[in-house]
Amino acid sequence: MNGLEDKENPRVHIARLEAEKESLILQVSVLTDQVEAQGEKIRELEFNIEEQNIKTEEMELQVEEVRCCFQFPLFLQSQRINKN
Repeated sequence: MNGLEDKENPRVHIARLEAEKESLILQVSVLTDQVEAQGEKIRELEFNIEEQNIKTEEMELQVEEVRCCFQFPLFLQSQRINKN
């Protein structure tokens, strides 16, 4: 470009910058929506993990109860055998 073209094209340059600005605004909007959606998905997953942790703890307690139910009679039986 020569000096004359530079002076003649400020409007074209401004129009290009305005178009780039609008494009960037749209990109930021799309990315913001994506971040919000991902944040919501993360919150859902964290909630599901917490629910699964609670269920796991409940199952572990039930397993322990069952184990105790089986171990006590076995203990009594072994005591009877040892007495004989």
